[in-house]
Amino acid sequence: MIKIEKIGVTAILIFSVVAFGGALLLPEEPKQESKHKQAQTPWNISISPNGNSQVLGVTLNQTTLNEAEKIWREEAEITLFLKSEDIEVGRVEAYFARTAPAGVRGKIVVEVRLTKGKLQHLIDSGSRISTQGDGSRKVALDDEGTKLVGESPITTITYLPRSDLSEQTIVSRFGKPAEIISIQEGITHWLYPNLGLDIAIAEDGGEVLQYISPKDMQRLITPLRTSPATLTKEYDKIAD
Repeated sequence: MIKIEKIGVTAILIFSVVAFGGALLLPEEPKQESKHKQAQTPWNISISPNGNSQVLGVTLNQTTLNEAEKIWREEAEITLFLKSEDIEVGRVEAYFARTAPAGVRGKIVVEVRLTKGKLQHLIDSGSRISTQGDGSRKVALDDEGTKLVGESPITTITYLPRSDLSEQTIVSRFGKPAEIISIQEGITHWLYPNLGLDIAIAEDGGEVLQYISPKDMQRLITPLRTSPATLTKEYDKIAD
């Protein structure tokens, strides 16, 4: 399966290959499942009137990290990543290791939105800064920084189901993708722009689902199109 370490979302989607457990199909939805529980399933995506995705019980660009912790009943591990000295490319991520929205177990990484001023404050007040293997910096936040991030809205969700998803299961839950992009690292991306969804599938099994509001979908698609040795295909040409 695609493996996850506590690294950046882009790395998880494009280059990550480290395993985590499970190899069962996602369970069928119970016939009597409540509307509230259905709203928290990974395959139930709706779009709010202002164009934001609603999935896993949260609304992107609106639900704060603190609110998500209550919904998913787990405290997140928060980290600030810096790829350069320019804080414009800084990214704050929160990691949930044992979530089970609507009873479907998996891991979740969310990214939160902060202003440039707030990012700089987090850097200045960080309790510890370490350099990663790729040259990026990882900033551990103090209590004040953690509080600030907790009050900030979630912009993207990366969901790693504990159970494998077959191609048939993916199509039955989300329909046929609008486009498929394959990259040289052996990962294929199924794109659903109208849902704000990118499903990354590894050749040797394992999937990563990334949710973003449809209006922001180019943030996911552009890096894929500019990645070396990409191959774009229409779904109908290979799946029927």
